[in-house]
Amino acid sequence: MPPRTQTGNLGATEVAAAFERLNWGVADNSRHDVGTDLLVMARDERGVELCLLVGVQVKTRGVGEGPGKYFSEPVTDAVTGQVSGWWFRDEDRRHVDSWLRYEVPHLLVLHDANTRTSFWTHITEVAVVPTGKGAKVFVPANQTIDLGHRDQLLAVAATQRPHLVWEGSAWRGPGSIAPTALLRHALIVPRLVAPHPNLTLTAPLTPEQALALVARVQINDLRHRLAMQPLDDDLQEALDQPGWAWRLTRALLHQLTNGERDEVLAAMEAANDPAERVAATVIAAAALLGLGNAEEADRLLVTTLERDDAHPIDHAWLSLQHARCLIELGRDDDAREHLLVTQRARSAYPDDLTASAIGGIGAIALYRITRRETPGRNDKEETGRLADGVAGLDTTAVWWRALDTTDALRASANQAYRVWARDTAITWAARDTANDDLVATSLMAGHLGDQGAWSSLTALLAKENLRRLERTSEAKHARAALSTLRLSGDHKSTKLATRRLVRDGPASAAAQVAAECDLDTTTRTTARTSLIVLREAGDLLNQEAAERACTWLLNTLEDPTAFVTRTRPSYLLLTELVDTLAGVIKAASDKTQQKVAELLANLPAQPAELYAASWARLARALPADRWEADTAARLAATAPTHHEELRVVAHEIAALHHPVERDALLPLIRQGSQAALSAFGDVRELPAETAGAYVGHLVASCEDIQLRAKNLSRAEGGDRLSDLAMLNGWHPDQAQWEPLLKVLADPLVWPKDKNAALRRLAQLRSQLSDAVARKLRPIAEEILIADPLPAMAAFGEDENSRSAALDLAYSLAERDTPVPAVWRTQLLDLLGGDRRDRRWAAYIARHDSEPAGAGLLVALLQDTDPIVRAEAVDSIVSRAENDPDVHSLRDTALDRAATDPGTVVTQNLVAAIERSTTLTDAHRAELLRRLTEHSSATVRSRAKKAQKTPSAGASDDSNA
Repeated sequence: MPPRTQTGNLGATEVAAAFERLNWGVADNSRHDVGTDLLVMARDERGVELCLLVGVQVKTRGVGEGPGKYFSEPVTDAVTGQVSGWWFRDEDRRHVDSWLRYEVPHLLVLHDANTRTSFWTHITEVAVVPTGKGAKVFVPANQTIDLGHRDQLLAVAATQRPHLVWEGSAWRGPGSIAPTALLRHALIVPRLVAPHPNLTLTAPLTPEQALALVARVQINDLRHRLAMQPLDDDLQEALDQPGWAWRLTRALLHQLTNGERDEVLAAMEAANDPAERVAATVIAAAALLGLGNAEEADRLLVTTLERDDAHPIDHAWLSLQHARCLIELGRDDDAREHLLVTQRARSAYPDDLTASAIGGIGAIALYRITRRETPGRNDKEETGRLADGVAGLDTTAVWWRALDTTDALRASANQAYRVWARDTAITWAARDTANDDLVATSLMAGHLGDQGAWSSLTALLAKENLRRLERTSEAKHARAALSTLRLSGDHKSTKLATRRLVRDGPASAAAQVAAECDLDTTTRTTARTSLIVLREAGDLLNQEAAERACTWLLNTLEDPTAFVTRTRPSYLLLTELVDTLAGVIKAASDKTQQKVAELLANLPAQPAELYAASWARLARALPADRWEADTAARLAATAPTHHEELRVVAHEIAALHHPVERDALLPLIRQGSQAALSAFGDVRELPAETAGAYVGHLVASCEDIQLRAKNLSRAEGGDRLSDLAMLNGWHPDQAQWEPLLKVLADPLVWPKDKNAALRRLAQLRSQLSDAVARKLRPIAEEILIADPLPAMAAFGEDENSRSAALDLAYSLAERDTPVPAVWRTQLLDLLGGDRRDRRWAAYIARHDSEPAGAGLLVALLQDTDPIVRAEAVDSIVSRAENDPDVHSLRDTALDRAATDPGTVVTQNLVAAIERSTTLTDAHRAELLRRLTEHSSATVRSRAKKAQKTPSAGASDDSNA
């Protein structure tokens, strides 16, 4: 045997062994070798044949040889000095041209028999460098035949498959899709399987086409193609045809319409082959994930994966869904290996739309995992993962889904426009495009395994359904939409929606969703939204649900490890937990409330403002009678170690049992602490020295506000101006009016900074001297006719001070002059404004003794904004104190307010009842009895206290 031949055989044998270690098939081509030593058959990591063939030419350096012919031209890296590869030369191009002409991809392998290492390169037009008559090819030193490069080798093998180009192509239906892949396509890219609405079918509807129509939520089209009457026939009965695919279609429709998965699970058990089993498993798992039940979904997926009989793309599909579950459960490391499977499927099947979609979503998930593990990293590998992730979202499946999303948003905008235009036209049997397309797109995203898109699309669907509701809508519809929004993980929208339902109604819907929150099973997506719902609606929970939530929150505050491991929070967990506890604690038992009081009394030092503020909110949320003398004293003893936010609350609470503790706030007030002033309570009880010192700080604020206004910058000093007005009114000996009057008269000062002070002055009208009133009247009248500040629009400021000035003008006019007609016109004009204008109208109308004022309040009792309604009730009660003619209207308003579906009106109602001196004892008792049965723990508590307290009569204490 010639040594050269022996060396060649050795190299081919060892290269074949290297491929076989990858679990690939190898066929020796020595009998017909004219430039191809081996024919290699690619397989996936499970050994499943991928029907991909690669030609391999081996060039070997023998044992003990020097560089030889094939390693004689190394390339050295200029930076590291290491060999980065070798040039292989083909003097007459005979070999490279032959390899390029082959239909199958070819590898050139340089094998080093001394190290048993095989270096490879893919022969492509780009890789071949002309050298005159010949050519050369670079073989990198970092490309070896081993497990670490299996994916790259698979990508080379897959180049023989054409990459489909869909741009500009005519839609012709599923004719080119293999029968075993139809179910997968019907669920991921259903528009490729579903018949187009404008095409007439010459053949009967297939079950896969019916499944695709259900996946696109084109139910009317499905009924039409089954020759059904839209309103009479039973669609489930029409789908009851022989064959498993029809069964799956019925099951998916049943799941969509009833939310039940039993029929899908039964279809999964009855599947006849792996493709059917995979499709049913994905539908069931995606539905479970949509309900936040990642653990049960994962069990289903693992059961099907362990059968290990699925087609490689179906296997990647299951792996993506499995990774999605693992990520939701905080197991990123376990998810990574399953996501890599999706990349191999994408490489091996570039001609399959679903494979590219699965691989693309897997790539973006891999990038996000890496990004979370190494935030801020920006190396070459990270850049490559980002590029793969971006490419993963740029697939045909995603494009088509985006088109459906656009159709949904367009339909939503058109629907909103028709409402605005008051279109009264009726369209019979019309499809609800906005709702149906959003359901379809979220369904497709879930079936694909695209958690990010599923979350955003599901949130859009929930917001679309919430947008259509009124406060008088059935609670079940609001509950369903809010529950969907919570499950989507959109925490900002969930906060807004829950707060809106709690305040405006139907509040019972928010209470039901809060009661559904099981914090032990929340996932990465649902954890924060569940905490938010509990925080915003916790006051409405029944005691059992509140106890369950409080127990979990207290245990997690003590040891958050399990929750952190499962949900991987990217937010400040401590503040979220404490704020949630503050939202729920009022509905808990006395025992649990006392336990929280003990927790606060034993709290370690909280010097950070953010954390101290959360603990302060929790302390204030506890009912005052849950603080025992000893607990309050221990809380006060820790006050010096806390930030001011919590320190002042500690002294405020301790003062309930130890009045001397209230004095501890005085030094803080003298230093200018607004929080300490608020905690002190009735400012009439402030020592003169302390009041004067605080007024001095407020005067300095006036100068700062004017200076900032001159430079067209916001000072956010409205609260301080209001405090100055209040202290000037109640402490005339310490008052400094001129600085306040100068700010109010300054046309450059931002309206929002003036309004609180103007309203406070209107409330204090009985405390103002005639001299001060004479100076205030022209300021108010000037504001009423002044043009808005021109710079306001540039800063997005759309508020003005005219309403507050009108309020002050009305209150001052009551002293000695009748109300000018122009003022009453301006008051009526407020009815046509935004909710802030209408709120001002409700407040100002209490000053108007004419019948028009009462009529205005009647109109505002049915306002769409709960704060306006509450203000209207309050104003009617105030007017009734001096006007017997309004008593009947007031009684009706109070009865109506007691049935308001939200909590804002009923919370204010208790205070209004307490202030009234003209309400009959019987009516007062009946209203309070009804309010003690209210769903809000806050309302119940205040009503019970009011029952024990006789009517206090009208008072100005709130102004103090």
